[in-house]
Amino acid sequence: MIADVERFLRENPGSKAKDIAKHFGVGKGEINSLLYKNPDSFVHDPDHRWSVVMDKLTVVLKKEAWVWVDSASFEDVLAAVGSPLDSVCSGAEFVVPKGCKIMIDAAARILALCNQLVMVGKTVSIDFSACKATLTYFNRLGFFDHLAGAVDVIPERPSQSGAATYRGNNDGVVEPPGVRIVVA
Repeated sequence: MIADVERFLRENPGSKAKDIAKHFGVGKGEINSLLYKNPDSFVHDPDHRWSVVMDKLTVVLKKEAWVWVDSASFEDVLAAVGSPLDSVCSGAEFVVPKGCKIMIDAAARILALCNQLVMVGKTVSIDFSACKATLTYFNRLGFFDHLAGAVDVIPERPSQSGAATYRGNNDGVVEPPGVRIVVA
């Protein structure tokens, strides 16, 4: 029952116990008991609206052998787990599974989201440990040149920019132009 309530609250954060009970067809007392007995899993606000406790939201990118991750499939993954920007979580971890291939449009969204999360004070990590080929590809694209320094890259952030080293030497690589941000 805990897993069912957790799933419900991930999809409906800020629900009252009576609404959760109604959804599951059980008494409000049973739901309240479950919620209060699991403070590591559930938290409520002063209005007694319940949510799932999340220190860190984990976003695992999809991997199918024949499909690249594009912006639409990245957005599908975010829709399934929830946006870390809108979540009460204190941080987000993006996991790149073995064999995961990411198109440039999805890479741009990941980059933007990571930088936005850092700007609002959340911790962010990207775990490439299962797919070092994607880490190398991102380095070649210049992804890490534009990624906020506060983002933790696992196993480690490349020490040298592949984009700066090899710029213009491969017609098969789409090299996004540099973006210069000036804060007044």
